[in-house]
Amino acid sequence: MAAVRETFEESGILLARTKEGRLLEVDEDEREKVRKLVHGDKIKFEDWLDEKGAKADLGKFSSLSSMNATSLSQESPAARRFDSSKN
Repeated sequence: MAAVRETFEESGILLARTKEGRLLEVDEDEREKVRKLVHGDKIKFEDWLDEKGAKADLGKFSSLSSMNATSLSQESPAARRFDSSKN
């Protein structure tokens, strides 16, 4: 859910479907208004989706448990390995 919310909040891309399975369509003015409200913690993203009769489209997401910053030199202090599978 966090990935869908953050995608919407940061880019305006809305990954949500209606109860009938169609992508949720929202006009630009409402989308921008709700983005600001979600970002400012004035409204919960999930509550807004409920009001619209929609749910986050989580069907195409998969878990990422580790990631390497391979483009950085291993000697670089910025080189990191992120591993969330050990939580």
